[in-house]
Amino acid sequence: MYDFEACPFCRLVRETITELDLDVKVYPCPKGGKRYREYVKLYGGKAQFPFMVDRERGLKLYESSSINTYLYEQYGGGVGEASNTNRRVGMALSSFASLLRGASGTFARPSAPFAVPPILYGAEGCWKSRLVREELCVREIAYESISVGYGSSKRAILDELSAGLGIPVLFLPQEERIFRGVFEILSFLRS
Repeated sequence: MYDFEACPFCRLVRETITELDLDVKVYPCPKGGKRYREYVKLYGGKAQFPFMVDRERGLKLYESSSINTYLYEQYGGGVGEASNTNRRVGMALSSFASLLRGASGTFARPSAPFAVPPILYGAEGCWKSRLVREELCVREIAYESISVGYGSSKRAILDELSAGLGIPVLFLPQEERIFRGVFEILSFLRS
């Protein structure tokens, strides 16, 4: 998925991903970003977000409602997208949540990419996870997002990795390093 953290439409898709307990590779595309925005323009035709690519099925989708419908149909037991009323309410709430953070997670900052993308254990509705995703976004660091919302089938793995601290947890597979908690993760990413 190609998105940027401050986008309310992207948030709607991330909520669906958490709800369906899915894991995705995220390519952050903040404004002014150079790493992944060009890919979206080249392969999708425009710099619009969210942009989802399902490589296994050769599918490329724009529009949060189209992406969510696809995710529910493919991974949610065939249930389609929400009604227009629910979609409008969801959009209003998503916009409000993004508005509260202002420009956080919007504009690119210089950083070095990781040789192997880190793995973030988190959930869309968790404010601590959001702070980490904002930092990953503005630094254009691609990562694997492991959804561990309430009721997730991956909670046992999270408990082991987090040493009981919960989300977020950032794992660097190449170095086999684990960072636990929002402040430890942010300190690492900013250094």
